[in-house]
Amino acid sequence: MNATRADSSAPFTVIGRGTCGTVYEIPGTVRVVKIGSSLHTGLWQDFLQTNLAYRSVIQTEEQLRNLFRHKLSIPRVPRCFEYHTPDDQNFWDPIQPRIPSDDRPTRAALIEERVLPMPSETRAFLISTFFPEEIRKDALDNDENKACLIRLYFGEKEPEGMCYDTLQNFPLYYDRMLALDLELPDLVKEVAIGLSILHWQAHLDGRDVEFVLGTSAAGPTIPPHTMDFKEGSTPRSVYEHDFRRRRTHIWMIDFDKSRPFKLTDTDTDILDKLVPATHGNDPYFPRPDIDASLWQDFVDAYIKSSEFILKQELSAAKIKDRVKKRILELPEQFIQKLKVKFEEQAEFEANSENFVVFGNDDSETGGQDEGDNKGMGAEGLSPEEDSSDEERSSDENSDAE
Repeated sequence: MNATRADSSAPFTVIGRGTCGTVYEIPGTVRVVKIGSSLHTGLWQDFLQTNLAYRSVIQTEEQLRNLFRHKLSIPRVPRCFEYHTPDDQNFWDPIQPRIPSDDRPTRAALIEERVLPMPSETRAFLISTFFPEEIRKDALDNDENKACLIRLYFGEKEPEGMCYDTLQNFPLYYDRMLALDLELPDLVKEVAIGLSILHWQAHLDGRDVEFVLGTSAAGPTIPPHTMDFKEGSTPRSVYEHDFRRRRTHIWMIDFDKSRPFKLTDTDTDILDKLVPATHGNDPYFPRPDIDASLWQDFVDAYIKSSEFILKQELSAAKIKDRVKKRILELPEQFIQKLKVKFEEQAEFEANSENFVVFGNDDSETGGQDEGDNKGMGAEGLSPEEDSSDEERSSDENSDAE
């Protein structure tokens, strides 16, 4: 990355594909180009709502860090710098040659801060720990595995028979985090703080937002406002970022599916967005049935952060006190409803362990008629149960910024 810093002709490399678009790294920079999918209109929404989330973090991070006595980090959001329409030739003409020849669209695009991948030592550790022995060498040599972000799945144990063969969007499950002796309480509190910022500062439901471990480049080496050009000073290189010096953070990415709400909406309207968006997401959030202590850590941090954010906002709002009181009760109501959803999910999973999906072969089902299974969804779910699970994100190829 440092070596390509001054090369303005280096080809772009795909580091992620998703429903919203394809993400290319811009070599030697801390930016990416995300080119919209031809069948998706969410790129503009992604641009607007990512920047809304970014501003919300910037507005609250110092106060929240003080609130939690500097013990915790505040999750970061990548900043979007530019948005370009398909007919913006001043943008497209110079970059078209840098895009792979078989993938040169003229669609909308945005320029966004890159969530840099985990460092090489971490990637090597993940491969040696999780990958089958026979593919480890090839995995280490595979350049695609350099684009490694780690999805933090606090709400799910590793599925039986799980096979790992790529580091892109790498899923790190709850039980594996325990085995690696990670600081789960601190990590889960940071996720809770990030979710509270999305909900009560940005007023987004956070639908399909990812919580991932990634890095950022350290820099600049000398802040411009502190440069002192004294006579006789020794010349030295001064650059914006050093890719060899990295910091690890939890990042919140992918906002194209998030839905906004207003505090003046009814309680029902707000909670009907927040609860399904959180429960239906990938399992980034702890569950009370899997780890009651970790769930309580999440709840305590979410409530504390949410109440602080809302009190700050409502202090200057010209609304009646009874309305303020109602709004301040929303975070607790959200947690209560989310807990019920997790409890219902745990009960369903427990009851379905021995569930048999009947087929059409009478010899295998003892004459069970196909009609007895009428109205069942995938894996024997009822239509209602099946539709509720549709909220969970199934896009395993979402953008690795």
